[in-house]
Amino acid sequence: MLKTEKELDAAMRAVLTALKKNGSLPRGLSPEEMLCLQECVKRQYVTGVTILSYEGRLAADYKAPAITREGLLFLENPHPGLKLNLALGLSLLALLLSIYNLLR
Repeated sequence: MLKTEKELDAAMRAVLTALKKNGSLPRGLSPEEMLCLQECVKRQYVTGVTILSYEGRLAADYKAPAITREGLLFLENPHPGLKLNLALGLSLLALLLSIYNLLR
């Protein structure tokens, strides 16, 4: 069972990578893989997939699943928070240097 956001992201990347390599999703996904696929659909990383729930079980209906631009960006950037934190850090550094130069 997936316990952290990091584990979910890694599992979603595995599902998207399989789709990218094979051009389709395999039949008989595990319950964990179904949860990942459901999250990919929710985040609009894939199209052509409908997730169905029946008696607490998930099933997927898909004929021509495809990865969206957002899904490709998710696959290409394994550390999205790092880029954001780096940009924020550089902005703060520039602000501090500007204030320092004003006070001199």
